[in-house]
Amino acid sequence: MDNPKEKVKQTIRKHSSWVEKFGRVGYAARGFVYFLVGVLTTQAAFGVQKANDGTRGALEQVAELPFGQLLLAVVAVGLICHALWRFVQGFMDTDDKGSDAAGYATRLAFAVIGIIYLGLAFSAVKILFGIKNKGGFWAESWTAWLLSQPFGQWLVAIIGAVVIGIGLLQFYQTYSAKFRENLLLSEMSESIEKWTVYFGRFGYAARGIVFSIIGGFFIFAGWSSKAGRTRDFGDALRFVEEQSYGLYILAVLAIGLISYGIFMFLLARYRQMVSD
Repeated sequence: MDNPKEKVKQTIRKHSSWVEKFGRVGYAARGFVYFLVGVLTTQAAFGVQKANDGTRGALEQVAELPFGQLLLAVVAVGLICHALWRFVQGFMDTDDKGSDAAGYATRLAFAVIGIIYLGLAFSAVKILFGIKNKGGFWAESWTAWLLSQPFGQWLVAIIGAVVIGIGLLQFYQTYSAKFRENLLLSEMSESIEKWTVYFGRFGYAARGIVFSIIGGFFIFAGWSSKAGRTRDFGDALRFVEEQSYGLYILAVLAIGLISYGIFMFLLARYRQMVSD
């Protein structure tokens, strides 16, 4: 009897050109968003503006650029592509993570990331049509709902612990550079490989700091039973800005976020999209 997993892999390989196109366009769009967040954070570090622009803020900035509506539409399509690619990663196991507990956990994480980027694409579409966020910060409203449930404080705290865990995984990538396993090293020159690893490590470190801060705020929200204690990406950067020597730390984070954006651009070209 044929192996179902192998049948899935054969189907993916049959349509690999489309799978790759979705994936590569998605990584490019993600790189653009992170690069812009890094640029806006750099401006905050030099006192040009306050550090209140996360990913949605970056999309709002895109809309104000020359031909911004067209560019934002392209970015929205790219983010949808990235979401679809993450679903393919998760459900079809293109990275060959396996079917054990660790493999399923990783693949579930891919699917969750896909949902997040679908949400970000939806935000881009809302900005395109001039629809304002009437409900406020989405994490705050969801946290308020969770806190109203039985064991809600524990649920919010667990979410915070998971987000901190994601941050720690970013630090692990910084240390191990394990992301090299997914690169088409045979197509990269020695110089490109070296800079890809540099950009990746610095970018993962910056994300690790931001996610750890966000996770800490979720835990504090659970402990205090106050949904307003939760924070998003932009709020985490603003929190850094408000600390002693915060502008210096913010400048380092800005370089890291720009590095991560460049790293995503490099993945758009050199990532292995389907494992052999």
